[in-house]
This record gives sequence, C-alpha cells and structure tokens, in this order.
Amino acid sequence: MSDTFNPFTRKPDFVGTGGGGGGSSLIIDTKRNILTSTPADPSVALSSDTNEYYAYDGTNWNKASLKFNTDTSAPDMGYKQGNDKNGYANEYIDSKRFTNLAIGQFNEQPYEGAIRYDMSQSPPTFELFARGIWNKIFYDFQMISGSLEHIPKQFTIAVASGHSTEKGLNGLPYIRGYSVDMGAYPRPIIIDGGVLGV
Repeated sequence: MSDTFNPFTRKPDFVGTGGGGGGSSLIIDTKRNILTSTPADPSVALSSDTNEYYAYDGTNWNKASLKFNTDTSAPDMGYKQGNDKNGYANEYIDSKRFTNLAIGQFNEQPYEGAIRYDMSQSPPTFELFARGIWNKIFYDFQMISGSLEHIPKQFTIAVASGHSTEKGLNGLPYIRGYSVDMGAYPRPIIIDGGVLGV
C-alpha cells in the first residue's frame, strides 16, 4: 500500500487492494466481491476476473464502458495496426450488432459502400454509393406467397398485373394496370379486340 498526494483535496490518498484508510482507493478484486462491497470513500475498482472497471459514488457501483483485453507478443492486428480489440476507433466499428439504429444523411465525401437515407428527396430515398454514384435502393416491395408486391404509399399493388389488392365498393381494384379511377367505384377493364368481318 502507498500514499499519493491528491492536488484537489490537498491530502494524501490511499492506494492499495481494498480496505479503508481515508481518501479514494483503487480496489483490485473479483467482480462479485467488488459489487458486494461498500467502501467508506469514493473508490475505483478493477475486476480481476473480468477486466472491468467500476467507480463507487458513495451509494452504487457504476460500471465503466472501458474494458481491458489480454494482449500477446503476436497480437491480432485487426482492421489496422494497433486495432482496438473492443472494435472501436475513430474511423470504424467492427464486429458489433446494432439495435435501435437510424440511418440519416451522408454529408461527408462519399466512398464505395456508403449508405444514406436522403430526406431531401420526396419521397425520401434509401441509397448506396457504388461505382462512383449514389444508387437508389428500392425498399417499398414485399414478396407474398411468391408474388412480388409494390407498396408505393398506402396501397399494395401486384407487380405482375399492376392491380391493387384493395378494392372499391363494386369489388374491383382501385388501381388496375397502375392506372387509377376517381371515386369509390372503379370502372371495369374493357378489352377491345376490334371488329370481326367487314
């Protein structure tokens, strides 16, 4: 154990592997022992079995997002030399699963593989930067029982026929062949085969 001078309190702080002594302390112990302990003073703890840091605020142990990883004489370089094993750096995130994620605009110089949700378009477009240009990705489609359906807005349209699955009061599709009639009674399609004979 040793004493270190704290310039903020202008008093010596105890540094050791747990216990009291006045001032802040660094505790090195198992995670279970750390979380069940109640230091008399604000403390920082390193879990010896999980390599996790905790800070005690006088009431609760607060886990830090920082985690240490064991290194070797022949480390895995990863994406770049000196790659962070937690998968974070200024220019990349590696081996992570994302939830509750939203994609927005891409305001930097684009590069191959970049994606964006362009709110400046009406309606907004989902785009991929490939071969030097932004390419629109069609996202308002679905496959139902082998049938490809287009959902541009509130209506669902079968791509093969161009007919909507929603029908008017007379039982005919609102949209037929990607054409729309006004009103609640769509007109039937009349196929004119011409005139037989002279």
